Amino acid sequence: MTCSVQGCRAARSRIGPLCRNHVARKRRHGHPEQTPVSSLELRPYRAAARAVIARWANHDAIKITAERWERLCEQARASVAMAESGRPFNKMDLRAARALLKIADAAPFDTVLEVAAALVLLRDTEGHRVKGDGAFVIQLARCLRKLGRVDVATYWDRQANRVRGVYRDFPVRAAMLLASRTLDAIGPTAGRIVATVKAAAVREERLEGRYRAALAELH
Repeated sequence: MTCSVQGCRAARSRIGPLCRNHVARKRRHGHPEQTPVSSLELRPYRAAARAVIARWANHDAIKITAERWERLCEQARASVAMAESGRPFNKMDLRAARALLKIADAAPFDTVLEVAAALVLLRDTEGHRVKGDGAFVIQLARCLRKLGRVDVATYWDRQANRVRGVYRDFPVRAAMLLASRTLDAIGPTAGRIVATVKAAAVREERLEGRYRAALAELH
């Protein structure tokens, strides 16, 4: 029998209705039909979110959200320190904590908030682009991790005469922990940013409609 994904003619795997490629895509991206959200397609949404964040820079809501993010980072540092001291730890919790600290070391809080709001805005604007909540969570973790280093090691490629990175799949459970904790800390503010951007777009559309109607009345 063939894979259950529409248009795919590959044979199903032994353990489910999907072929091997779509099983791998579901594991990596949260849905068998989800493709990774690129930095290029996220760019206009980041620009829209960035403008709102800059306008609200001195507002208490942004300052409190920054404090919530810092507390999350402190918790991650505590988890890593506990693991390094030899105390028992949860492996996925440690992976999520280390990933979060890489993000915090590489990007300022405003950028983290901007990326989270941008992905929510992308999902709301282009509903077909994110295939459900599971895919959204994995894509959020992926987009956030791209702010920092995602390679686990480096080596010297003699043929290319350059340093190359070594990469591993980030576990789904760790990605879910990273995304859910980030959303707990900054999600409400990201949602408010998205609502503000969408309201501004509606106002702009109405103004454009009034302008065109006024032009049509000219004789």
